[in-house]
Amino acid sequence: MTRKEVNRIGVLGATSYIIGSVIGSGIFVSPKGILEHAGSVGLSLVIWVGAAALASLTAINYIELGTSIPESGAEFAYISYVKWYPIAFSFLWLATLIQCSCGGATLALTFGEYIMESISPITCLSPENRRVAVLLIAYGILLSTSLLNMFSLSRVAGRIQFVSMVAKVAALMMIIGIGLFYIIFKGSTQHFSKDYIFKGSKWSPSQIVLALYQGNWAYGGYTILNYGMEDIQIKNFKRTVPVAVLFGLFVSSFVYVLANVAYFAVLTPQQILDSPAVATTFAQDTIGSFSYAMPALIGFLMLGSVNAEIFAWSRWVYFVDTTVFKMDGSSCKNT
Repeated sequence: MTRKEVNRIGVLGATSYIIGSVIGSGIFVSPKGILEHAGSVGLSLVIWVGAAALASLTAINYIELGTSIPESGAEFAYISYVKWYPIAFSFLWLATLIQCSCGGATLALTFGEYIMESISPITCLSPENRRVAVLLIAYGILLSTSLLNMFSLSRVAGRIQFVSMVAKVAALMMIIGIGLFYIIFKGSTQHFSKDYIFKGSKWSPSQIVLALYQGNWAYGGYTILNYGMEDIQIKNFKRTVPVAVLFGLFVSSFVYVLANVAYFAVLTPQQILDSPAVATTFAQDTIGSFSYAMPALIGFLMLGSVNAEIFAWSRWVYFVDTTVFKMDGSSCKNT
């Protein structure tokens, strides 16, 4: 096995990247978007399932593109493949200047904010110093994940992604377990009763479309492998990608629906709508004094999201520089 093949990721690593990219801070912080447009417990759960189905249909298209055109770069690679170079060039600049830079900065700053929030009880920083600390943490996480994806994709970066995926699923399993405890042992099923579950549903097409749009955002991230397709393990290539994407989406949607059931078992719909961070409110109502650890947990889970995005964007730039601009410096990749 060559060194280049050692630095590639297989089924487990690819699946962890999908789950780690799809399951982000949204399910812990603001699942209220769907509830706001759906209007009821029952319809919001239906929307979560429907959004997963729509995401799966879109994912199948990306699987077909990724296995037929096995090049890193995702949309840019596919547009370039059909020689629509002006459109590809415009897409490149838009994505580079807005999607990649702003998205990465937002994820890193969110990570820094949650870390600082978790240690705020033991710190006495002024608002100005706290902001500086957040910026330093954000810069540090961007630099460290970039270096890991440069020099050790399979040995370190891939393992970090796997650990983050396990931590995310474990955290959600804890929330689901608490919700099931309330349902089974405390009889907290009032929000799932026949007379209540669809009460207040907003059946207008505009509201359903907006709710599905919120759900589509929550399931975003299933295209991450297309950005680094050349780093997927060569053996059984056309099996690795479909299995990783579809299984990753299935796990994510299953966990999402159960987590929302747990939220509704403990919190009222109005509490969810009024809460800026649903997971924190959920923790305050269930585990009391341990709820202060929730920001730290969410911050740690954001590490996987940052790592996944760095993987995608770095492979995108690599593809552009090796196939379009032929730049010797930025087209190097450590294998």
